[in-house]
Amino acid sequence: MVFEFMQYGDLAQLLRSNVPYSGAHHSAHIELNEPELLWISSQIASGMVYLSSQHFVHRDLATRNCLVGDNLTVKISDFGMSRDIYTSDYYKVGGSRMMPIRWMAPESITYGKFSLESDVWAYGVVLWEIFTYAKQPYYGHSNDEVVRLILQGILLSPPENCPPHICTIMAGCWKTEPRDRLTFQEVYHMISPNLTDNVLEASASQDDSDMRMDSENYLLPTGITVES
Repeated sequence: MVFEFMQYGDLAQLLRSNVPYSGAHHSAHIELNEPELLWISSQIASGMVYLSSQHFVHRDLATRNCLVGDNLTVKISDFGMSRDIYTSDYYKVGGSRMMPIRWMAPESITYGKFSLESDVWAYGVVLWEIFTYAKQPYYGHSNDEVVRLILQGILLSPPENCPPHICTIMAGCWKTEPRDRLTFQEVYHMISPNLTDNVLEASASQDDSDMRMDSENYLLPTGITVES
């Protein structure tokens, strides 16, 4: 199987290598400030709008599973568990297979139920990752503690200097009742008006084919399941 070459690798590594004022930068230095983070967030939302329109459930949406190419073009994939550097992001719950517990909705942890709504929950965690430059969700807590925190409704704290509308989206993704959560369409429309002109101009430099919302634009992850 052949995939498009994505220049910057996965989003988690790119974010961690380009934390502002940290002195640590990716070999190809890029500015990742609020406009760029919003552009990245909007693309992931756009990709999930497409997948949800096809009734595909990802089950493992996270920055480690988003690949980044030229012009900060982001495509959704699913290679997380195939790489040793991300094994700590997975946890075996009750003797079942390894699960990305820190990104999972309460109903996924309790009942093993995955849906478009549980993907929305995970997207809220992805936003938290993006605006913390890929800190591990619930860092400092063991996996057992994370399970307890999520089931008790103790949510991730808003990242420092996070735009208010992004905090609002996170809260809307983390509603306890799946039916009360935002849809990906709603998320996308809440993010896209806040993109700055310079980011939109950069995105316009891509071929029109890159901007179409069709199946060729997103690397459909291995093991995606269709929601019944």
